[in-house]
Amino acid sequence: MSSRLFRKTMRSVIKLNLLHALAGLEPWKALVLAFGVGLGLAFWSSVVGVNFFWVRIQIEHLGGTEEQKLHLGYLDQVNYGLWYLIFCPFLFMFISTAYASTALVTVRSSKFIVSFDKLRHDGRLALFGLMLLILFVGKNVWVERQDYKSLGLGWVQAPTLEQYRNQILETGPEDLTAAGKKFDQFLVTKKQEYLPRENIRRVLLVEVDPQLQIRNFWAMIAFVIVTKIWVGLWEALVLYVSGLTLVWGSYALAKLEPQLAISTDKKQYGVGWFFVPAFYLMSISILVQLFCIFRFCGNAIKGSYGKWDQYWSLLTLSPALVVIAVGSLILTKIHTFPQLPDQNYFPRNMKVIASLWLSSFVYISYLLLGYVHPQDQAVLVMCFRPFTGVLKKLFG
Repeated sequence: MSSRLFRKTMRSVIKLNLLHALAGLEPWKALVLAFGVGLGLAFWSSVVGVNFFWVRIQIEHLGGTEEQKLHLGYLDQVNYGLWYLIFCPFLFMFISTAYASTALVTVRSSKFIVSFDKLRHDGRLALFGLMLLILFVGKNVWVERQDYKSLGLGWVQAPTLEQYRNQILETGPEDLTAAGKKFDQFLVTKKQEYLPRENIRRVLLVEVDPQLQIRNFWAMIAFVIVTKIWVGLWEALVLYVSGLTLVWGSYALAKLEPQLAISTDKKQYGVGWFFVPAFYLMSISILVQLFCIFRFCGNAIKGSYGKWDQYWSLLTLSPALVVIAVGSLILTKIHTFPQLPDQNYFPRNMKVIASLWLSSFVYISYLLLGYVHPQDQAVLVMCFRPFTGVLKKLFG
């Protein structure tokens, strides 16, 4: 009875594996789906009134006072509006393309590899996917619930900032630190340097955009929840694909033999079956690393970087790391096979994508491990100003 119940439960888990269903979409459908969500969130932010707004703050520290104007709207933030409209759709497309490419290469190498689609019925992977979905969606919603109370600056804090605006008109600047708002070190954009957290005495809210108006509080709360669910979903999806890659590569490594891997012309070992999916998996990691840079720079100027959930999200860098680990083991095993003349393991496109990945990986490591001067903040603002201008015309 218990074994029958277990099998029935696992079949249900397999059917409910949303992450596998999303990964298995046709690439164009995945692109349209993600873009549709991004577009819907952009319109929703306009409806509730958090699309574009600014505040002016004064940071009093041991060395004096710094004042800066922060654009905090949902569509002002490169790690929200711009990411979900422009970059996240391509992330979904690359995931689906990587998924489909494993089926394509399996046609020619079915004796030692299986496609991602064949792994759909693996109960352990389905359970892994369900756990990832619950963990990452839960993490994003729960952390935002805490941040809503403790953070002072951001589009999520728009209702509170609107209330502070009325108080400022009556009593003057609002002391956010005295109100219990927590800040990490601030990036001062004019000087491109940090104010250490221990040197900050007060953070004063001096002015709030007079145009900021939350039209419906509960619609705003629902918007926050839906946005955070979408964040958790794509993070879980990226990690799920990493798990699929690990299982897929491990199976190939166990089954790989010289007579199965050699090319038809007998001149080299055919490793295209690995590098075709690897190209798209590396592309996924490049986009995720771009998001991490966006997130770092977007939060550093608000004094809100360095929370545990932001570091937890760095697990989404794993697709390329899994590719490198599995690829290294596969190439090591191939080197134990009888050597062939004219062997060329790395196609040109793989060298290019690996170089791009390495450059972005080194840079995000530089930013995160050192938590140092992100000189690209001003560059990011300048580069994306044309996109922001278009968004203001569409959604402003």
